[in-house]
Amino acid sequence: MLYKPEHPPAPLHDLFAARMPGSDIERLRLRARVSFLRQLGAQVANLFSLWRASRAKRKSLIHLSELEDWQLDDIGLTRADVQEALADAGIYRDTAHPIQPH
Repeated sequence: MLYKPEHPPAPLHDLFAARMPGSDIERLRLRARVSFLRQLGAQVANLFSLWRASRAKRKSLIHLSELEDWQLDDIGLTRADVQEALADAGIYRDTAHPIQPH
């Protein structure tokens, strides 16, 4: 005996109407995706910008830490100022025990 459903199947165009490009639902989904991707892109760009600024600050502080005391004095800084800035930035430079290259 062949299986006969109680109700005939719905036409395919009714089943996939919500997925068709011209439908209101699909347009809303597309707008939501575009909005999400724009926001995600803005967040990634913001994080990249923060990373670049942090990297530039780190390089500057390391450069300052490599200056001689008389050079720091010329620009109005002391060794303690530089060490404090390094500590605040989370950069630790132990000059008493420098890392030796292998």
